[in-house]
Amino acid sequence: AGLLALPYSLEAHDGTSHLLPEWCSAFYVNRSAEHCVPLLGLRSVLQDDQFGGDWVSVALERLAAFGLPTETATRATAHRADKPSS
Repeated sequence: AGLLALPYSLEAHDGTSHLLPEWCSAFYVNRSAEHCVPLLGLRSVLQDDQFGGDWVSVALERLAAFGLPTETATRATAHRADKPSS
């Protein structure tokens, strides 16, 4: 159980408002801000060089821009990146 956050933007084109979903979302296990799991919504992100091969870090930054709690997940991701690869 948990909470699924689906961020989106409202943009106007030619005087018409459009609801545009983001390329990622977040699942909060047990509705806890301390347990954020970023989810990929668009598979094409995996092939986009702008993401530098690490869509999770970019997703956490984007989710934070929407005011969603990501601090614990961001720390966990940074910690993971510091570990030597095996």
